[in-house]
Amino acid sequence: MDPRLRGDDEERANIPFRLPGNPQPAPASLCRPTLPPPAIAIKSSTWHGGCKDHPAIIRDQAVMAENDLFGIHGAALAVRSQRMATLASNIANASTPGYKAKDVDFAAALKGAETGRVDAVAANTKYRLPTQMSMDGNTVELATEQTAFAENAVAYQTTLSFLNGRIATITRALKGE
Repeated sequence: MDPRLRGDDEERANIPFRLPGNPQPAPASLCRPTLPPPAIAIKSSTWHGGCKDHPAIIRDQAVMAENDLFGIHGAALAVRSQRMATLASNIANASTPGYKAKDVDFAAALKGAETGRVDAVAANTKYRLPTQMSMDGNTVELATEQTAFAENAVAYQTTLSFLNGRIATITRALKGE
């Protein structure tokens, strides 16, 4: 058993993975959990901090971001999603001693994503400067983080609604309605 798996991850790793439409378990090569390298797993102080950096998630977001059908909205949705994960991590670590709050420069990350840069969000993630640092070195200001999260969630939902409308239009066109 992989020592980096803990708790529920151990239980999920023992569940046989089945391919859709096939009652037989998948080959062992497909069943191995994909985990970040140990340095990332140990260095990360966030709950599931490696999930947003998983290669499959980055690849799927890059495919949507590069798709001309969705234009800039696909890239915006991918960047907003990663920013939401960063802000959620900040909120979750509000009482972690020494935790430094981070945020994504949305405009710069979007510009990088438009040019096809896969690491655009990581390159534009900066530490947030607190107005008043706590005694334990934590720089998370809960009110600031919650406000930024809510604003980002509204923008994410707006972008998602636009994309759903575009997909519905294309579906109607394909059906001949």
